[in-house]
Amino acid sequence: MSFTRARWVAFRQSGVIEVQAEGARCPIVGWPGFDDSFRATAEHWANARLIAAAGNAATEVEKHGYDGMAAIVALPRLIEACEYALRQIEGIEEVFDYLDLELRAALGLARGSVVCDGRLGEASLPKTSLRGR
Repeated sequence: MSFTRARWVAFRQSGVIEVQAEGARCPIVGWPGFDDSFRATAEHWANARLIAAAGNAATEVEKHGYDGMAAIVALPRLIEACEYALRQIEGIEEVFDYLDLELRAALGLARGSVVCDGRLGEASLPKTSLRGR
């Protein structure tokens, strides 16, 4: 896809709101009605900033070999995948924390440096949500 490769910025001055290439006075997005439609000025400004952000994101992902437009379209799915992965990592961290506590307790018992009621480190270690599983 071919689009303006410069950094995109939302431009606002003297009642004009448009998207420009940084350092240029020529709009990337500018059309009759953009400033004069029935939308509030704050909404125009938010739209211009969104368009500029999308253009910049497209340029950045293309540096990594991806199609800029396709990556923007895929964003909701990518965020969902990231959230899923983070939830899985949190579960793994909990398992590792549990194993760390239990293994240290077992080694402490084997060295005779942990005194407990006969169960694996129960007296000296904090409870974890995995204990007893």
